[in-house]
Amino acid sequence: MDKFSYLLGIFMFLTGMVYGQVTEDLGPVGPSFDTCETINCPVNSKCVDDMGYVSCLCNPGKTGINCTIDDPCLERKKNCPAGSVCYGDCDPNVICEGATGFAHCRGCVAGWTGLHCEEDINECDDTINPCLNNGKCNNIKGDFKCICARRWKGKVCDCEKGTACDFEESKTTVGPTGKGTQLICNISVFIVSLITYTIWTV
Repeated sequence: MDKFSYLLGIFMFLTGMVYGQVTEDLGPVGPSFDTCETINCPVNSKCVDDMGYVSCLCNPGKTGINCTIDDPCLERKKNCPAGSVCYGDCDPNVICEGATGFAHCRGCVAGWTGLHCEEDINECDDTINPCLNNGKCNNIKGDFKCICARRWKGKVCDCEKGTACDFEESKTTVGPTGKGTQLICNISVFIVSLITYTIWTV
């Protein structure tokens, strides 16, 4: 085994692990340019068409490749401090990954930091105001809110009222989530990377 083969194997392994970490758990069928009329989503899932970008999304409470696994990362209110977000058995403000059927806790959800994700990030302390077009930034627990000037709306006051984005925003609402990535993808990528590494180094 030469040095080049060894380094190449390590590179491919690390690349696979990083790729697995950023792949979202969208259920059994990855995003495609198919249509909801032709795509076959399994039971306990629904077809989502985002301007022609189609995918299958597990119904609330289900997860996994075929959406047959009970989701262990559902949001909970019990034993969750006011102003925090809690998922599954994870600590407050911690991301929960549950695609394998078991709760895996890792990292802080957006808006929180600290050793135990107990510190609120004050987005309004940034040197650059996140609110555009003269919007005023108000920090809230785990997030921030922009008070927009007249004629403007949106999360950061970037949408002018009456324009195309105004109508599109009324149809699409995306909230913060502590649902993590699909661990099944991580495992698959790890196996492929290991096999490739073995082939290159034999």
